Amino acid sequence: TSLADRKLLAAALAKLVRDAVSAAKTASEIQCRVSVEGSDGVFEIVEERMPSTPDEPTRTTRKVDSGLLFARGVAERHGGTIAQRIDRQRRHTRLSVPLGDVPESSAT
Repeated sequence: TSLADRKLLAAALAKLVRDAVSAAKTASEIQCRVSVEGSDGVFEIVEERMPSTPDEPTRTTRKVDSGLLFARGVAERHGGTIAQRIDRQRRHTRLSVPLGDVPESSAT
């Protein structure tokens, strides 16, 4: 069982959601799911990807990538994983960490 740092996990999840909202196009949909699979806690974000139009620039930026990189570091620190799959219709981000005792904050 790994110990998780609640503040780091909360920051990672907040960055992933913020990145999804920042990259979202008008009238698109973002779904967030939290579940338990075996001994892991799983957080998923599924973003509907609408085709770009010439008058609507793509809003994906390096900031979006930095949120994913931050979340990857947090996941790995906690013995977990993060994966992202992108296709024409959706971007699916999945963060998984082993469940266990979750202290308020761990010392580093």
